[in-house]
Amino acid sequence: MSHQSTTTWGKIMQPTDLNRWLMKYQKYLVMMGAEDARISLADDGWTQERIDIVAAEHTRRIGAVTLSGGLVASEVKGWIDGSMLVDSARPRWVFTRGRLNVPDDALPIIDRTTDEILAKMPDPKQPEIFGRGLVVGYVQSGKTTSFTALAAKAADAGYDLIVVLAGIHTSLRRQTQERVQADLWHKDAMWWTATGVSDFEPRGGGTSLRSRMYGNGKRGLLVVKKNTTRLKNLADWLWSAGPGERAKLSVLVIDDEADQAGLDVSPGPELAGVHEQLMRIVNLGDGPNEQDRGNLRCAYVGYTATPYANVLTRVEEENLYPRHFIYPLPKPDGHVGAAELFGEAVVGSPVRDVTTAPKLESGGAAGADLEAAIDWFVCATAARAVIAGGVDRFNSTMLIHTGMTVDEHRAARDLVEAYLLQLRQRLAEAAGRGAFKHFYEQEASRVNAAEIGETTISWKELSPHVDTVLHHLIDRTDAGKRFKEDGRWQRAHSGVIIDNSQEDSEDRLTYGATDRDESGVTVIAIGGNTLSRGLTLEGLCVSFFARTSGNYDSLMQMGRWFGFRPGYRHLTRLWTTSELRRRFRRLTEVEDRFRQELVAMIDQGLSPSDYGPRIMLDPDMQVTRPNAIRAAMRSSTWAGYTASMTTLLLDDPSLIANQKAVRRLVAALDDPVALDGGPSLIETHVSGQMIIDLLRSLRIHPDDYRMNTQQMIAYIAQAGLDDWNVVLRSVGGSPSTFDLGESVGEIGTVVRSKVDNGLAGGAYIQTLLDKGDAVIDLRSPRSDGKRDQGDPPLLLIYCIDGTSSPQRGGRAKLGATMTVPAVGLSFPVSDEPATIQWTGAPA
Repeated sequence: MSHQSTTTWGKIMQPTDLNRWLMKYQKYLVMMGAEDARISLADDGWTQERIDIVAAEHTRRIGAVTLSGGLVASEVKGWIDGSMLVDSARPRWVFTRGRLNVPDDALPIIDRTTDEILAKMPDPKQPEIFGRGLVVGYVQSGKTTSFTALAAKAADAGYDLIVVLAGIHTSLRRQTQERVQADLWHKDAMWWTATGVSDFEPRGGGTSLRSRMYGNGKRGLLVVKKNTTRLKNLADWLWSAGPGERAKLSVLVIDDEADQAGLDVSPGPELAGVHEQLMRIVNLGDGPNEQDRGNLRCAYVGYTATPYANVLTRVEEENLYPRHFIYPLPKPDGHVGAAELFGEAVVGSPVRDVTTAPKLESGGAAGADLEAAIDWFVCATAARAVIAGGVDRFNSTMLIHTGMTVDEHRAARDLVEAYLLQLRQRLAEAAGRGAFKHFYEQEASRVNAAEIGETTISWKELSPHVDTVLHHLIDRTDAGKRFKEDGRWQRAHSGVIIDNSQEDSEDRLTYGATDRDESGVTVIAIGGNTLSRGLTLEGLCVSFFARTSGNYDSLMQMGRWFGFRPGYRHLTRLWTTSELRRRFRRLTEVEDRFRQELVAMIDQGLSPSDYGPRIMLDPDMQVTRPNAIRAAMRSSTWAGYTASMTTLLLDDPSLIANQKAVRRLVAALDDPVALDGGPSLIETHVSGQMIIDLLRSLRIHPDDYRMNTQQMIAYIAQAGLDDWNVVLRSVGGSPSTFDLGESVGEIGTVVRSKVDNGLAGGAYIQTLLDKGDAVIDLRSPRSDGKRDQGDPPLLLIYCIDGTSSPQRGGRAKLGATMTVPAVGLSFPVSDEPATIQWTGAPA
């Protein structure tokens, strides 16, 4: 498939235009051949760009879909040909394509990636259907859109029944049902379902599988909660059909949040419950009974953003390990993930430290930080009202996640409701409104809206909407009609809302259907597990988050603030603890390296069973729940990675010690020369022992997880890296100089301000290296920015001006009393083992 064609045409034409142009191109092609067809189309006024794009898309559609993209097992065979890709063969996909609420340039990517995923699944028309796959996305990144498109295409290709497993909470199942059914269901003659407002009932609600499937060509859609009872209902219903009916049935199970529940774990409630029933479904066969299953009739594809448990589960033949493929989805444009809030892509300072936690006991107080978060939520919602044309036109959410117990949730609600009344009273006075204006303008300045393509809303513009926002929150305004779900009444309304299993159903979180002309809701949502995974908190712009987790996957999934924030990304804020901020920074690196591992394995043409993805360990966290890790080994490597100091110690003793360490190394160099005639200096053929001596001498901030010098030292020694390049990095127009000793003398410093986050005992500068620095010494570097096998490893030394001033919003002066030395190391790719600890599935 042509990647270029599918990522380009969406920017210049709509799908209807493309289909019309393809028909014309096909007509000319048949009449006169490719060369004359191009000439004639140019004569008709087509641009060369349009001709190239349409011709490439035509080639893609008439050819077979390749197995490109992701890790693929050798036994997977392509089965989709061009005749299956034309619109006339895909009526369900044609409808869904028009329903998906995505930008025009995202649609071709969704089209291409779901074609590639479908091609890796088994052909539903074969005598046996057996497939295990995993699709890896990002938290709140559009995975539902992807598997909805996949479901439509699978149904068009011949899968009779699509089962979507929608997490373990009722609210997520309902949200998934509404979204998937709205985007799939366009003709009753094409679909049937036994789920809707309610989940799957015993005996399929009183209908047999045969009556649902018999001879009518309809496809089934079931959205089921991962609950033992619900899955047992479904498994019993499927197996109750006769072998003849099951032989005609092809099932696709799409497991949303595939790492949560269902995996093979140690004996106990999960194994005996969800996993047991799920295995009955995915191992459905056409044999006489469950002991003699016959030919299998079910494919399984999991979707998750945190796949650690999935790749560490057992690899047995009929288990859920993704033995046939692992497919990484590309990160969508505009997605705000861990890197945009905690890593190198952060703009400004959208994350605030919580220093005064709410006092939830009797007579307690919200505390200054929670009050500030509520103030900003009121401001941000009022600013969005300016953009949207009114508060009722959108859903707006603030998340408060501080504890697990019902008593904690209710105490927090009482504090928030009391504070909202105080705030309304304060804003009724001129002095209070003036202070609120100052707060808004100061907080808004922490993120430069223009830098991320957004527009700053003035206080004058948003001020008229503030009272309306407070009215919604305090008076709990209704937004839609009451409805029943699983026999319980629900309704959408604004206010301070607790969402947990103990609250009255009408008081739980439900959003207004703004796409059906209902009013939106403005909510401050307080909760625990029901709000911590999968569920999309619509219009989430403020989070107050103080609950931690010791597992990578659980903590990352709790980040409901990740996702798309079109038009209001600059208004998004997170209040959290400094420890949680540190953990999320760590997870940013873990996630990045995990995806790099996947890319490396794909480049090598390996299969999931050949080589398990590796996951970097953290001394303070676990990868996933321990009983989910059934297949693990330890290996390691720094090969192909670049690490640098990004969290700096600024106390004088540490700075003096690091200056001495750098000067000692420079004094041992022979004769550094100018690098390409610029201000930076380079020396080649530096011994590995000199690099090790420097690393042993440097003082590293304890939160600078990228700079594990002990592991680097062990890797350098074990891999035999004894021939280094050293670059003393400088730039033109340096604000000051630093004396590196007699052999070099004065060198220009670089500017690195700190992120304005109040980090105790140091400064987080976000990034030390400039773009291209990791290969600055190479004449012909790789296109991916890595050092190739055979390239020497590189040490970069930077002398940072201690008074560095910020160049953009959300940053602050570095605030050091003297020059701050910092280093970066770039290692070439290599197959040699080393000493970072990892966990991974065995080869």
